[in-house]
Amino acid sequence: MVGSCNGFFRALEKKTGTVRWSYDTQQDGAAVQFHTDPLVVEDLVVTGSDGAIAHLYAFERNTGKPRWKYAVTPGVGADVQRIDSNIYAVTLQDELLCLDWKTGALVWKFTTGYPTDPSARSDSTPAVQGNRIFFGSLDGTVYALDAHSGEVLWKRALPGRISTSVLLGGGSLYAGTSDRHLYRLDPKSGTVAADFKVQDEPTGRLLFVEDSLVVFFGERKLACVDSSLSAIRWSDTTSGPWSSSRPYLWDHAVIAGNEQGEVFAFRLSDGSRLWSQRFDGVIRGVGSSEGTLYVGTLKGKVFAWRAGIH
Repeated sequence: MVGSCNGFFRALEKKTGTVRWSYDTQQDGAAVQFHTDPLVVEDLVVTGSDGAIAHLYAFERNTGKPRWKYAVTPGVGADVQRIDSNIYAVTLQDELLCLDWKTGALVWKFTTGYPTDPSARSDSTPAVQGNRIFFGSLDGTVYALDAHSGEVLWKRALPGRISTSVLLGGGSLYAGTSDRHLYRLDPKSGTVAADFKVQDEPTGRLLFVEDSLVVFFGERKLACVDSSLSAIRWSDTTSGPWSSSRPYLWDHAVIAGNEQGEVFAFRLSDGSRLWSQRFDGVIRGVGSSEGTLYVGTLKGKVFAWRAGIH
């Protein structure tokens, strides 16, 4: 499943790249952009869009026909999450929406009331655990809400704007802020367990793997931090700004791409470069299946690639 910046959402055959179906969002009033990783829920593919006339879409997996559309302006720029019968999305207006995934009906909405600046939102993917959902707001507050009612269970104000996704890993909740800090919170209470000062602003979506937190810092640095937030285990700086929506894990390596079309694989244990490959265009989305890496670029091309087979 591939969303593009020209308003199309497509399903491709994994082996050949043949388009199985496509949906043109211009028929909804204007072409919008897709910046999220789709969520597959049984026979549906749920994804958010952003633009002048944006929606949360639920496409039928086999046909691409929209089962439902939920209008949301200026849109959703981060991943949708699911708990039981509900899905959750953070809008560019700093709202947390809860919808019934089968019908798209609004169950509840939480609004911080913070005056929003969409250009300041780098990532707003919420985290889910049990019957709780965690949301990092532009007002610098991390919220824990009851997933079924939307009731605020706790909130923790941090000194800077939340500049990363919030992420659960190893029993802790992580978030980065614009004043160059990483935080580790207790998901039960919101108590700050660790506050780690870094040299550059943490950005984008976080990756937790094997007792490590992998983070983009600023435009060019990728770093692996120990899960206790006591030390940086390794870091690497790219010649061009990182542009992939997040660091990814593939074949026991950390994968990231930059604006120069380069995709790098780093050994998780020490950060050594295992391989790199250049593609035509700015790297944006990365996916994988059965040993194949799929790379999407801002030129509108999608590549299927295997390390050592190219």
